[in-house]
Amino acid sequence: MAAAADRDSVLSLITKQSVGFLDLCRIVDLLSENCRQILQSITSDERLQILQIKDSEIGGTILHIAAAHSDAEMVEMLLECVSEDDVRYILLSAQDRHQFTSIHFASGNGDSRVLGLMIRLLKEETWY
Repeated sequence: MAAAADRDSVLSLITKQSVGFLDLCRIVDLLSENCRQILQSITSDERLQILQIKDSEIGGTILHIAAAHSDAEMVEMLLECVSEDDVRYILLSAQDRHQFTSIHFASGNGDSRVLGLMIRLLKEETWY
């Protein structure tokens, strides 16, 4: 039952007109409890929207936050739920206002687990 309520809260946050940094942090908190259940219960478009939504203050994404907090499990679950093309775009193109990607946050944080996971996912891609 909690997973359904968390799912509804996540969906209401991603459909807001303006999403702030605290909203993204709230999504991370909601997902941290029931991530797999929530991600499996929503559509692929909604999963992609969770990853692409940017906060209105610095332009960071949920992956920026997960990488900054060294949350390898969250990063892995989020990236496993989208297509390979979307993983490439999200990791390489989703930048905040300072043009940092979630990979920058992971490397700047010195977390080899998160950074290694992101690099491994990129290496699995076909680059031609």
